[in-house]
Formats: sequence, C-alpha cells, structure tokens
Amino acid sequence: EGVKRWFAGSSNLKAFEDHQAGLWREQQFVRLVMDTRKELEALYADAHLPDAEKSRRKEEIITQMRAKYAEVKKAWGGESGYDEWFAEPINNAKLNTVSAYYDLVPAFAAVLRSEGGDMEKFYAAVGRLGKLPETKRHAALREYLKPAAPPDKTH
Repeated sequence: EGVKRWFAGSSNLKAFEDHQAGLWREQQFVRLVMDTRKELEALYADAHLPDAEKSRRKEEIITQMRAKYAEVKKAWGGESGYDEWFAEPINNAKLNTVSAYYDLVPAFAAVLRSEGGDMEKFYAAVGRLGKLPETKRHAALREYLKPAAPPDKTH
C-alpha cells in the first residue's frame, strides 16, 4: 500500500510500470505455487494410493511445476527473479512458507482498512500483532477477515 501511495505522488512512469510488472510476475509465481500445493493436497488425500506411488507422483508434480516456471519465465522475457527459489530443493515446507505469507496478505489489507488507511496506525497495529505468539497472531489476523456483523435493527 505504501508503494502504491508513493507512486501515486510520483511522476516516474517507468518505475511505476516496472513495479506493476513485478507484481504481475509475483502473482503468477504465487498462483503456480498455490496450484502445486492443491495438486499435492489432492494426492495426499488419496487413501488408496500406496506411499511409494505418492512419493513418485509428488516428484512428478514438482517437476511439472519447474517446467511451468520455465514457460512462465519465457513470457517474462527471461526475468529470473525466482530462479534462486527454484534452484533449491522444493518440498512441502517450502511451498507452505509461500502459501502462509500470501494467505495473510488480505488480512493485512483488512488491518489497514480497519485503521482508516492511516499508515502510522497500521504500523502500530501490526507491531502489536507481531509481539503475539504465532498461533495467536494468525488467529488475530483471521479475525480481520471475518465479515462485519450486520447492525442490530431491534432497537
């Protein structure tokens, strides 16, 4: 949000376009990771499949994800911002870290809305959340995503 506000007050169109292109690449990367996680979740949920077959299929899914990244990277004109991520071994924990981060982005947007768009209040609220243990912090963030209760019309 802060970057968006900065660009709104800037006349540097090239920097804005570069930033937008980076966001587009990031969205494609996240979609690729999330789609892969969904495939793996479906694989692990198959109770009839032997563990050895699940392991083989998991490696196949990850290989497919790497191939999809190579294709996406071509569409990016060779932009290599995620090469390091793909160069390391990919496992469930690595996929889950991306998911955990991006699953929480809407919650942080909701925190900003709850603070009336005021960045100082937002940073203070996030600072308070950051002091909570992880499970309580995530629970508090999920509360921000719950729809507001309708006003009580009985009065």
